[in-house]
Amino acid sequence: MAGMTSTLLLALFLSNFAVEGELPPPPTHRELRQVEMPGSMTVSVTPVVGGGVPPGAQRVPVLNVDFKASCNNDTVVSEITIQRKGMGDYRDIRAVYAMDGLRRISRAHELQRRDGIVTIRLGSFSVPACETKAITIMADYDNNADIAGEHRFVLENVSDVRATSPISVVRTLDSQEREAIQTVVPNQVGKISVTYLPLLRRVTYGPRRQVMRFVLEADGIDDHSINAITIKNDGTARNLDLQNIFLPGTNVASSLDEDMVRLVFDPPLILRKNQDRLMTLRGSIRASRSRTLKFIIEEPSDIEAEVMRGRSADE
Repeated sequence: MAGMTSTLLLALFLSNFAVEGELPPPPTHRELRQVEMPGSMTVSVTPVVGGGVPPGAQRVPVLNVDFKASCNNDTVVSEITIQRKGMGDYRDIRAVYAMDGLRRISRAHELQRRDGIVTIRLGSFSVPACETKAITIMADYDNNADIAGEHRFVLENVSDVRATSPISVVRTLDSQEREAIQTVVPNQVGKISVTYLPLLRRVTYGPRRQVMRFVLEADGIDDHSINAITIKNDGTARNLDLQNIFLPGTNVASSLDEDMVRLVFDPPLILRKNQDRLMTLRGSIRASRSRTLKFIIEEPSDIEAEVMRGRSADE
């Protein structure tokens, strides 16, 4: 009996003893994903040099943001949070949005809080491993913005950036910080309005189909030089569903870019004060009947135009 008791005690002792150098079982795939280091990202923010901005101004740059991904993996940035500061009313800013070069990559977000904090959703903006990509935050000023109102924008904290990799640091290049204030000046800017018209015939499969009709109209303040127009399909057709897209006087875009297309006028389209222009969007329909088309100009700033003060509209 004593020998049996000793054997049981020895077995119990060994069951609770890890032999030195013995390795634990390898983790499962799920455990590996939990312990892997996902890399990191550095964010650098440069305030844009300020100056006078008239009421109604569009596509006014306010921040340049650089995202540098580590070499571990690609990083998707889904949203950033910025804040408007300065001695001005937050309602002077009609909307803010993000641009990747000439392409708008977010919808326009209104400032709805007195503290000026707004989150801009970027969708699937991706930064490849070991690379740096930049975006510009743009602002549209309200037509009734208070004269002499001062505005500047900041992105200050690691928590202000939401991404698939942790943000290691947010660097603000503040050499221009004191010069980044934009002041509303009393120079009113003329506006361009859009009126949508019904199509003249049903859209069918085939080339050069009429898919949108609208009228551009300038008010009586300024002549405009229109460089490009971005048009969005609010229906379900995407990418190659619509090809060879153009407006009168623009380049021909090979296809939709997801649900949008940017068409460049060459030369720029001149729209005089009090003038209107009928525009017809055409393209080759390659989609099945289950796909739908509903084209809109989503934001006023998607009409990229310059005021032509001080020079002839015939130039």
